[in-house]
Amino acid sequence: MMQKPLKFTLLLFFFTAIGCTKTDSIDFSKQKVLFEKEYINFAWGYTHMGWYIDSIGSIYYYNKPQSWNTVDSTNNIKFESINSNLFNCKKLAYTIDKSELSTKIAQMSNAAKGTLSEPVMEMADAGLNKYCEFVYDSTAKRYKRIMLKQTGDLRIDNSSPESVSLWQWMNTIEAKVNEEITK
Repeated sequence: MMQKPLKFTLLLFFFTAIGCTKTDSIDFSKQKVLFEKEYINFAWGYTHMGWYIDSIGSIYYYNKPQSWNTVDSTNNIKFESINSNLFNCKKLAYTIDKSELSTKIAQMSNAAKGTLSEPVMEMADAGLNKYCEFVYDSTAKRYKRIMLKQTGDLRIDNSSPESVSLWQWMNTIEAKVNEEITK
């Protein structure tokens, strides 16, 4: 009689362990894409622009791409879809220093563990600025997009202190991207 609860507990533990993604064991530096800043607005016309940062510090900019793949309802996007998106981007001359990037990569695991706040309406017609990181699942060949912060019409905060640090850093990158694209 004692064996059934023990077997059930062991099976439950086994399936829980293999079913969970452990962000502590992910080598983010081996991913193709690490971060994305996306701005989208449908007020007074359509605006869709942003950029990706890859694992070597290259930045890929997009502005109203003709063909674009988005995350699904579970915030996942296939590896092939990210590659297709990168094909529709312009690689910028500005790159991120490797030591700076490795510092930010070290914060990604903890940022992914944060919980998201409920959306709070803050503006109207301002659109949405999304600051995200990606966690790659090599088995499923897809990326999970993790929200670090969203601003604009609806604000969403990630509870992780690392997400705040990454968001602030991405704002400094945004200024450099804007300089680069207006040259």
